[in-house]
Amino acid sequence: LELDGHYYRFLLDTGAPLCISQAIQAAHHYPVIHQADLGDTNAKHFSTDVVLVDSIRWGGMLFLGVPAVVIDIAHSPLAKDHVAGLVGSNLLRHLVVRFDAQDKEILLADDPARLGWDTTQANLGRLDGQDNFLFACTISGCFTDSVLFDSGMRDLYLMNRTVADSNLTHCPESALRVQAGHGRRSEGLLGKDHGEKPLLLNIGDVRFGGTDLGEMTIGTTRTRSAMGRELLSHGTLTLNYPAAAYRFEPRAAAP
Repeated sequence: LELDGHYYRFLLDTGAPLCISQAIQAAHHYPVIHQADLGDTNAKHFSTDVVLVDSIRWGGMLFLGVPAVVIDIAHSPLAKDHVAGLVGSNLLRHLVVRFDAQDKEILLADDPARLGWDTTQANLGRLDGQDNFLFACTISGCFTDSVLFDSGMRDLYLMNRTVADSNLTHCPESALRVQAGHGRRSEGLLGKDHGEKPLLLNIGDVRFGGTDLGEMTIGTTRTRSAMGRELLSHGTLTLNYPAAAYRFEPRAAAP
């Protein structure tokens, strides 16, 4: 991204707002809008400044007056990625974004037609209050889980622990059951979660957007249910933020 004539390397994270490093804020002195109490993917909370970035240029697109969260990247797990911030949902809400892992491309457009968007093949999702993109997943025909697509998360699917607990009581074991062992502890902006150990779940079937992902073993999370970038190994995902609609094109199975 270009900020006031300076270029910085950012990570695209659909599960976060626009974030800039403390170093960028020290260099540009953006005006502080307010202080916010925020949480990372492990529900660890921290207080920080929210500032107003006057202009951001991303390729041929110009964004004006965008709020950004100032974060301590130097002392976070993001330090190893050598990035200066996160491109998040409050920028993406203006765009159509296609994730194509097979061709190693992320395509962005402000006009859906430029990405061949076809409303007849689209599925409705929704945006929450922070413009995060959510869609519904049907779990073994037993219940529906509202899932965030989080490109900053590497897992295929993590289910909210409360959702899991409430459905374990009435779903048959063929649909949802606890396996021996524990799920992997996820790593958020403030490091790994050392609280309650995640459950390890076996799910009989996961369907969304007309696609059947089949049986899988997943972990739980204390925050909202989410699908991460491992989903992109199964197909191409296009998110139309302004229309709150999406399309998932499954990858053909190898012969």
